[in-house]
Parts: sequence; C-alpha cells; structure tokens
Amino acid sequence: DAIGNFTNFSNAVTLETGEVGFSASLTGSGTGLFRGNGGGLTQIARNGEATSDGTIFNLSNEVYNSSGQAAFESYLTGTSGGALNDRGLFRAHSGAITRIVQEGQAAPDSNGTIGAFQQVRLNDSGQVSFVATLNGTSGGSLDNGAIYRGSGGALTQLVHKGVASPDNIGTFFTFPKVSLNNSGQVAFESGLYGAGVTPANSYGIYTGDGVDLIQVVRMGESLAGSTITSVLIDPKALNDAGQIAYRANLANGSQHVRVWTPDLHWR
Repeated sequence: DAIGNFTNFSNAVTLETGEVGFSASLTGSGTGLFRGNGGGLTQIARNGEATSDGTIFNLSNEVYNSSGQAAFESYLTGTSGGALNDRGLFRAHSGAITRIVQEGQAAPDSNGTIGAFQQVRLNDSGQVSFVATLNGTSGGSLDNGAIYRGSGGALTQLVHKGVASPDNIGTFFTFPKVSLNNSGQVAFESGLYGAGVTPANSYGIYTGDGVDLIQVVRMGESLAGSTITSVLIDPKALNDAGQIAYRANLANGSQHVRVWTPDLHWR
C-alpha cells in the first residue's frame, strides 16, 4: 500500500498456495503480515487497520491455512473498554479483517469473560480454535479455562476446565496441546484432577466437536503388554477423518506411535 518500507522479516512459512507468508517490520507503522510468490505482494493485515472495536496495534503469533488466510493475535488501541478489552484474536485475508474473539467478551455459557488466548489454530474452513483463560468464573481456578472454536460469529465451547472426563474419573484441568481439523473437530491433551485421579492416570488425549466429547487414550491404560505412562500429540495429529496419531510411552520402556480411529455412528 506504499505506506512505509520493509525493515525486517520474520516467521516466514511456505503456504499451500505456493506463496510465502511472513511478518515484516515497517518504517513508521510497526508490523504487518504479507504473502507473495516472487511477484507482487498481498497485504493480509497491518498495524493501524480498524477492527469492529479498536485499531490493530501489535499483531503476533500468526497461523495460516491453505488458502492464505491468517489468524493472529493483536493488541488494540481506541477500544470501548480501554485496558479491559485491548487485545483480540482475528482472521484476515487480503485486508478483510474478521474478529474471532476479544478480551473482556462474555464466555458462551456466561460463566466469566475471555482473558488471554493460546494454542491458536486455523483450518481451511476459516474456523479458529483457541485455548482461553477466563476471568470471573464461578469456580475460580477450578473452571477458568476452555477450548473454543469460532469463525466470526458466536463462539462454540468444545471443552471447559472443571467438566467431568468422559470416563467420569476426574475433571479437565489443563489443555497444553490442541489440534484442529477442517471439520471443526479438535484433539487435545489434558491434565485431570479430582476423585479417582492418581499420578498414574492423571493425563489423557481427547477429541470433540462441540456436541460429543470422547476419550482417545489415557495414562494407566494397558497397551502392548504394558501400561501407558505418558501420551503426546502433535499440532497436526488430527486428520479430516477424525483419526488421531499419538505417541505413548510404556512402563516397560518402549515407545509406540498409534493411530486412533473413531467408531462412526448416528448421533
């Protein structure tokens, strides 16, 4: 847009469009996100652009999908709530910016308000999933986190901290790893606490889409003649068929890479 010159480049990734997406510092106007293939550049978003409440001030932590859309976090200036809602999560493509969620916004179940965002994922349908920290919840530290999915309208709650696990042994407490597919399903790791939870079964992998929530595998389960002592997924562990690849470490010292396939049935 001929406003400022490039001074620094970072976070360059190859996109499925054949372009490179990257973040750039600009003279006199902060940072921006761009993509290009050696010819002209496409501006995705940059500091100074207006949103539905406030102006982008410092964008970061961008992720892309196969059509060149980007989801990113940004601080905002000039918001209606000042410091109470001066941060947001957005999706952009060729300059059109959509707000996914903004700090201070009420949670979908009205239990608290959205605080910080982590583990941001963007699928090819333009859906964004993220782990949110919640403020002012009824359970305090026992229910102040959740995984949500959104595309610019109402958010869908996928799982909430403090909700019982599918096997009813303990409740969800942490969400350190999340994978999102193009159907809007997520796979996630979670730590658990509460009645029946011991150090030997306090962690598992789960999947859900906002309707169903299913246990994939959990520490303490039997596998290959031994017992699972830890499990791990990658951000791309979940495919569009709902299958989940995971690594399991066993008590006998062996490691296994397994693929979990859901039993499909009518709801």
